[in-house]
Amino acid sequence: MANEISHRHSATGETLYFTIRNTARQMWNTAGTPNFETLTVANWGDYDVALSESPASSYFFAGTFPAISGNMIAGWYWVDVFKRAGGSPAISDALQASYFGYWDGTTFKWWADDTVALAGGVQSATDLKDFADDGYDPSTHKVQGLVLADTVTTLTNDPTGVGTLLTRLSSARAGYLDNLSAGAVALASQILDAAGIRSAVGLANANLDTQIGLVATASKLLKYFQLLLRKDAAIATDNATELTAINANGGSGAGAFANTTDSVEAIRDRNDEVKTDTAGVKLVTDKVDTILELIP
Repeated sequence: MANEISHRHSATGETLYFTIRNTARQMWNTAGTPNFETLTVANWGDYDVALSESPASSYFFAGTFPAISGNMIAGWYWVDVFKRAGGSPAISDALQASYFGYWDGTTFKWWADDTVALAGGVQSATDLKDFADDGYDPSTHKVQGLVLADTVTTLTNDPTGVGTLLTRLSSARAGYLDNLSAGAVALASQILDAAGIRSAVGLANANLDTQIGLVATASKLLKYFQLLLRKDAAIATDNATELTAINANGGSGAGAFANTTDSVEAIRDRNDEVKTDTAGVKLVTDKVDTILELIP
């Protein structure tokens, strides 16, 4: 790293030096531990950085910009070139030129129409076009192919619960989210069958499939209700399997339920017959009363 500063002078054989100013108008002081400071006239002799004519008698003077270390950081700086009039630098020395550029630790890029800094790296107008087209890789300070983050590793400014959600979002669970936007067909494919339910609740016993199969369906319940409510023989024929199940021997004997005589409809009809024969019941009652009156 050397000769980053280059100045074409109007004469040869003269003693030149340069000073460095940052954008806050502070001067680079090379004495002791180098650092930027507010301009102090008495310290002007500590602000100079030597320029040497190279090659000799060429009118070209070159100097080395301080390395990035300690208080010198990458950034924008003014480089002011002076011609020394006396035996040491003085604030009254004549200014020869001023340059404004970006120091990145390797190159002092002069300010020009195509000079812009992005994230600490100087970019040209061509770079900016590529940046708009393809993306910018800050790790190399160069325009590269499109840079994408494949995996979220750190979430800053975490809204409440988002970090927890990410830790619980396994690939399988993420797949369910994909199906939310895939339409009804994809969602239907995620409906669990008996084996799927058993797997979801963590039960390996296949007997769960059998138990699920024994749960009465709506159509099965309807057949039992038909037998309990209707007395016609047709329903006994249609629901013969259910009628057999009602009367099945559970270990202590079989049942004798018959919908033709024991259903709600059959019981209702028998009650109606009793009501319609009230006249006959009254006749029998009267005769009993007459016989009782004849007994001395």
